Amino acid sequence: MPAVRDGLAKFRATAGQHAGDACFAELISALHDASHEFRSWWSTYEVRQSIAGPLKVRVPGAGTIAFEVIELRVETDVTLTLSVHMPTRPTDSKKLATMARGTLVLDTLL
Repeated sequence: MPAVRDGLAKFRATAGQHAGDACFAELISALHDASHEFRSWWSTYEVRQSIAGPLKVRVPGAGTIAFEVIELRVETDVTLTLSVHMPTRPTDSKKLATMARGTLVLDTLL
């Protein structure tokens, strides 16, 4: 589950920017109460500012789609980030085009 842990580490970085925010505190408390994995991983104090790099997403009905992810932060507002997901293979581009046309139905991303 490296992608989940990366996401949690990024969430921790964002939560650190909002220290004292009651909404973040409530969400963290609810996740802590609901999930053994969250409790375990949260206690490791991993912090990441970016998920840039390769990413693979399993899509029901389409298989795996590989992306290269680039994140761009707005220097004047650290709360804004533009995340660009570029398909890495021609077959991934074709799968995305099929999805955009609506000929491939997606239930969930795994």
